[in-house]
Amino acid sequence: MRGDFQITTVMLAAPRFAFFRPLLIFIFQMTLGAFVKFLLLVHGFTFMGLAKWNYTEFERAKSPSRNRFTDKRVFHIVGITAFMINIA
Repeated sequence: MRGDFQITTVMLAAPRFAFFRPLLIFIFQMTLGAFVKFLLLVHGFTFMGLAKWNYTEFERAKSPSRNRFTDKRVFHIVGITAFMINIA
């Protein structure tokens, strides 16, 4: 080892690290999973906010050619779907 204590993937494959390997993998997966969930949650809330803002803009326009119920339903379905995917 020559005095350096840097942990590498080759060292993790050694038998003496057999007890710590599942623990390290678990910690890594939890950290990565929490980070990805956080990013998805922020993205979902941002997307729902944009959908709500676009819906209010459509309401303000009062265009007779646009079906207001369809716009509202589509934006709510997209926002709720994004939120449910983030929770799962």
